[in-house]
Amino acid sequence: MTLLKKIIILIVLLTLVMFSLLINLYTGTTDLGDRAVTIIIVPGDTFSGVAERLSSQGVVKSKTMLRYAARLSELDRKLTPGRYDFSGENSVRSVLYKLENADFVRIRVTIPEGSPIWDVASILSAKMGIDSSALNRLSTDKAFLDKIDVPSLEGYLYPQTYFYPWGTPLRAIVSDMAAMFHSQVDTVWRQAHFNNLTRAEVVTLASIVEAEAMIVNEEPQIAS
Repeated sequence: MTLLKKIIILIVLLTLVMFSLLINLYTGTTDLGDRAVTIIIVPGDTFSGVAERLSSQGVVKSKTMLRYAARLSELDRKLTPGRYDFSGENSVRSVLYKLENADFVRIRVTIPEGSPIWDVASILSAKMGIDSSALNRLSTDKAFLDKIDVPSLEGYLYPQTYFYPWGTPLRAIVSDMAAMFHSQVDTVWRQAHFNNLTRAEVVTLASIVEAEAMIVNEEPQIAS
């Protein structure tokens, strides 16, 4: 065997070894066991910073492989903000898939019927990490109230279950709840008559009934 052939064979073997190592770094998994890792991405975060956090938390084997793979797919330039939870086995490939598809956590936020504004603020604080006092301040922002077409936030945040990405701004959440109120109530309002009461007066009376009722069966008696 000539020297040239030996060199070619050596290069091929080294190439195969390198390729095998790269495949292992890309598809090889790390097991978080019973741990759950949460990574919150906010606007302005760099992919390098995110890769560093994922690596230091043990989600991926190689932050370098994660960065290069993201660069090849251009994911490093289009990160979607949100809260991403990782558990069990993860690889560079699975992490990239989650980030590329914006598979972030949607927080379940349930607003019960009859919730006063301070209860809504408490729920948003517990679920979304929003300062509870911020909702109270927003409730006195006349320009914002005019924009979402409500005289007050009290009684105008439609009670139901919503799903929001972590980090959704408070104004966006309130606008969504007010829009749901309009979509559910406005048509009924136009078709009904309430003894010449304005919509605001009816909402206020309904809020009083809800606040005073201890159980649902009491509401008709209170309203009468």
